[in-house]
Amino acid sequence: MFPANPPSTPSDDPPTELAQTLLQHFLPHADQVGFFLHKQRFIALATSPDARYRAANLSRALLYAVYSYGAHLSCIEALTAHVPALLNRAVEAVSADLGGPRRYPLTQTIQAEVILANYFFCVGRQLEGRYHCSAAVALVLSAQLHKIRSLSTSDSHSPLGQPLDRIEEGQSINAFWTVFAIDKGWCVASGSPSQLDGSNIDTPWPLDMEESDHLELAPEATGTLPERCVNAAKAAAALVGQVNLQQLDYVDPILAPLWTIVVRILIARIQPLGLLDGERDRIRGLIKKAVAGMARFSQVSPLMAMAETSVAGACRRSVRAVKRGRATSTSVVQQHDSVSARDVAPSEMDMTTRPELIIDVGGIPNFQGRGQ
Repeated sequence: MFPANPPSTPSDDPPTELAQTLLQHFLPHADQVGFFLHKQRFIALATSPDARYRAANLSRALLYAVYSYGAHLSCIEALTAHVPALLNRAVEAVSADLGGPRRYPLTQTIQAEVILANYFFCVGRQLEGRYHCSAAVALVLSAQLHKIRSLSTSDSHSPLGQPLDRIEEGQSINAFWTVFAIDKGWCVASGSPSQLDGSNIDTPWPLDMEESDHLELAPEATGTLPERCVNAAKAAAALVGQVNLQQLDYVDPILAPLWTIVVRILIARIQPLGLLDGERDRIRGLIKKAVAGMARFSQVSPLMAMAETSVAGACRRSVRAVKRGRATSTSVVQQHDSVSARDVAPSEMDMTTRPELIIDVGGIPNFQGRGQ
């Protein structure tokens, strides 16, 4: 055994053979416990023969968090006996990282918090797990990792500065989404409120870290979550329109729920007042393409038939919602008959007196005989 207190020098680390054994037990399961860093870079640092170089470039909190989980996952009594001491070192080291001047990349500290949170949740120590999860949330928000490549210029600056390369940027992106998933997942499990608001997220989707050094971000990978959902739905519907469905005898049933999601997102996009005619017509055309794809296979796939029925109901509800919007707009206009145009703010006039801004989704197919 080695002392439970954090090491003051690299020579206080676990013996090299023990450290390598713990890493070997951890790495095969790294993805399952929220490891988001580039593995090859981490392994190169963790196994560096130069102890002082390793100590200068690799967070002690992260290293001991990995050692702790590796010992736990080994299920070998001789190794699990080290867990309390290793865990104590990890907790003390992460507190030191948070309380003092930053010596290591912030993503390493976030990674340590994620591993500790998952470990404590795994062994049923919910309070400690929630504490480290909250610390990880606070770190990603303070570093504005939810605003990486933000389309809003006011939100585009991060305390982390510009990443040195794509791998470093990919680690920051994945750090946010890993913390997001842990926070949401354990909120559901514990019944506690989430600490992250999905509406203000404007960071790219997570990347495969082993390929992030040569991946280009797709256009739909940036923007707020609602914007990205719409962009992805448009791309999916357009792709369906490029395929000659008549030449296909079979499609994977998984496309049924996926096409349903696409259509529902596009319907939601077509409803708001003020949508330009060109955009409205384009979205209507995309909806038709997706619905045509579902109709093509509804006769041979029960799941696709159920999905088509669901989409039909959504289309009809959308039409009714727009009609109600028209009625409300008409009522507002009547109430303002006595008000001169110069007394009405331009934004109010646009919503009440310009008929071209009122959306007409009458072009969406009328699915007679379908279920609600």
